[in-house]
Amino acid sequence: MAETSFIAYAGDCLLQARIDVPDDRLSDYVNSTGSFVLHDVVLQAHDDGRLVRRDRLVIPRNEVFAIQATGLRGSAQRRITTTSSRMEFVLGSYRVLGLLHARPGADPVTALARRQQMVPLTAATIAYHVGRETRLHDIATLIVNRELVESVSEQALDIAFEGMPVLAASRDAGLRPGSALA
Repeated sequence: MAETSFIAYAGDCLLQARIDVPDDRLSDYVNSTGSFVLHDVVLQAHDDGRLVRRDRLVIPRNEVFAIQATGLRGSAQRRITTTSSRMEFVLGSYRVLGLLHARPGADPVTALARRQQMVPLTAATIAYHVGRETRLHDIATLIVNRELVESVSEQALDIAFEGMPVLAASRDAGLRPGSALA
């Protein structure tokens, strides 16, 4: 069991916490369990940015729209050859661009429908609002909840966020120390 940082995007908040993960990939773990036990949790509300802290929180997987992947990539022996397609996803109040990986020659949307519930995307950008502020984060690997995807389409990166700067994800995913606690 390895303790790792955990950043998740829920319906009305961003969660930052610690989670115990068995020695496999985070994407395998989140597909193997129906809920996550989180420790040292900081929740940031999307409506006004207020912070709420909890020592421990259990959150069902079906309430998590996306998870920022951390930790190891997993065993090289388990990897398969894939091709990637740049896709745009709408999940609740989140808009995500990322590379969806599928077997060569497979239709990416059909491949998505055949995947487990939590699907990793690489070279991803997630956009959402906190209060009146739009936040964008580039994330090396973002695991999206396929069951909460409202729409998916192939998308060219240069027009998806027209006129919007894409910022690198900060260490704390936008949570500001000293913000008011609810």
